[in-house]
Amino acid sequence: MFNVSRGYGADHPSYLTKNNYSIEERHKFNDNLSLHAEEATDTKHDSYWTSLKWQQGAFRSGIHFRDIDKNYTTVAGIPAYQGEIGADWTTETDFQNVQESSQLEVYRDRINGNPNAPNRLDYDGNGQVRVKLMEGLYDEFGFTFVNTAGDISPQKSLGLNDRISRDIGIWGGLKATVFGGFGYQNSQSPGSSFGNYNRENMIAGIQVPLTRDVSVYSNYEYDWLNQSSEGGSSNPSIVNAGISYHKQINNKIYFNTQVDFRDELGVNESNSSFLAGEKSIMLTGGLSYNPTQFVSIYADAQASKVVFGTTNNTPYDDFSVHVGVRITFGGATYWDPLGTVYGIVFKDRNGDGIFGSGDEGIPDVKVKVGDKEAVTDKQGRYSIKIRGKGATVTTMPDTVPGGLMASTPQVLNVTIIQGRRSRADFGFGVHTGIYGIVFVSKNGSQFPSDGDKFIGKVKVILDGKITQKTDPQGAFYFRQVSPGDHMLVIDMNSLPINMMPVIKLKNKINVAEGTNYSFNIPVKISKGEAAQEE
Repeated sequence: MFNVSRGYGADHPSYLTKNNYSIEERHKFNDNLSLHAEEATDTKHDSYWTSLKWQQGAFRSGIHFRDIDKNYTTVAGIPAYQGEIGADWTTETDFQNVQESSQLEVYRDRINGNPNAPNRLDYDGNGQVRVKLMEGLYDEFGFTFVNTAGDISPQKSLGLNDRISRDIGIWGGLKATVFGGFGYQNSQSPGSSFGNYNRENMIAGIQVPLTRDVSVYSNYEYDWLNQSSEGGSSNPSIVNAGISYHKQINNKIYFNTQVDFRDELGVNESNSSFLAGEKSIMLTGGLSYNPTQFVSIYADAQASKVVFGTTNNTPYDDFSVHVGVRITFGGATYWDPLGTVYGIVFKDRNGDGIFGSGDEGIPDVKVKVGDKEAVTDKQGRYSIKIRGKGATVTTMPDTVPGGLMASTPQVLNVTIIQGRRSRADFGFGVHTGIYGIVFVSKNGSQFPSDGDKFIGKVKVILDGKITQKTDPQGAFYFRQVSPGDHMLVIDMNSLPINMMPVIKLKNKINVAEGTNYSFNIPVKISKGEAAQEE
């Protein structure tokens, strides 16, 4: 298959290519083994992808190779893994009482390579195991490890976590869920003592459906953090709580609303707790009207108020409204066709609304398809046959674990085509972010203090894709950040000409799920300029 894409328009970034061409090959050797390969060019630089997948019964595995030129771009943006040559191996196993998924990756980064060790490779991996101990009782274990010796900012880290959850039958056939668990993380960054720490945490929580329409949740996390060279020891904690209401008023109107409260305790300027000391309340709501099977008119709104327990962070209010119409155009359908609606309900790690690498399915969520119901399996998947020209698909919020917020529309209209499958996915994100201040550090501290000058309009880039400018108080905030490792880059060209960062320009950050990572950027004024100011 030959693919062509072109980008144009006055706002099309000059650093992106205007044309992309690729040749794509898909081949199925047998029922178990398949190949997908692609060679692409932006007319100046070439890149290659190859994926070999194997599936037999409950076991799935794949090995993926990539060689992406460090200058290769697409018409839409910077490609994932730009400048990397490497391979990764993935596995998935789905037995009756045990599910497993894992990934192991080996690569070389030709953009951010280590000049002192140009031939060193980078390694990272992660895995999850979910075990059904007995009916309604589950144990979930996960791990991550990183060793980027070949990176310009070498880092080693290991993370472990385990969580046990229990479903408890309550009134009216409803089920409450209680859970508890622990986590451990060790990080070593040879180039920056700020990245050296040990962190243990314990978490416990409960989610209770009061009725089929109303659900409440609450959870508490307590941390033991030791960052000896920068902030010593600290014990931050997090309280989350919320209530949600979802109502199908009739066959055409759906309404949902949710209130979430978050309080980050034990945070102060004298230590690095990876939290911003945030106290926030957020209200979300949505209304959907479906006059026909193929038309949906919707309105969603979100309002939040955020204050901080530390003096170096600026409180803010946020409000957004989304109004629109979704129209599904009919095709060659039969009268009252019989088809299948399927999809996945997943934890949306990066908040993009698309199920992808690193996302994980959410089990035991009820999905309403027309007048029928399906329940997601251990991998978050569901499938149900239905007759009709179309169907409205939505999740039942009392079956979604507490603390999660929708990252996709929660009411979808699908067209039913005779003998075919129609897909409807639902994503839920967690409250995770990276926050910090760019400031002139007069005493060399990593933390702002009285008299420090805050620097606005400084560009901070996350993972080479998302750019933010600091506000007049020097603050930046990346929302809906996926848990795991991220690269935060300071754009030197956006700093005043007389200023230099005290820390590295490129910093690898590991973000834990459900937390706000506080990463300040101190800068200094050149000696000549400092003398003039004095």
